[in-house]
Amino acid sequence: MHVHPELTLPNQQHVAIILHAQWLANILLTFIQTSPLPPEVTAHDRTFRHLMMATGFWPSNLDINGDLNQLLVILLDTYNALLERTSLNN
Repeated sequence: MHVHPELTLPNQQHVAIILHAQWLANILLTFIQTSPLPPEVTAHDRTFRHLMMATGFWPSNLDINGDLNQLLVILLDTYNALLERTSLNN
């Protein structure tokens, strides 16, 4: 897991960004587990995966065409680890 140790934002901003990411990922994960994704969402997902891969937050064990549900679960684990790491640095 690449957790960007070079980031220099204050811890309060790290926590806010991570909480926003967790919130959005949880909403999307809940939605996709109960309903099929509209084609527009699938198109955005596919478009932004290339950009996301370039950030270093893309899970190294997941192909670009990996399942969205699996991706979100892995990302939520990453966000939890980042939040824990940020909290430990307070």
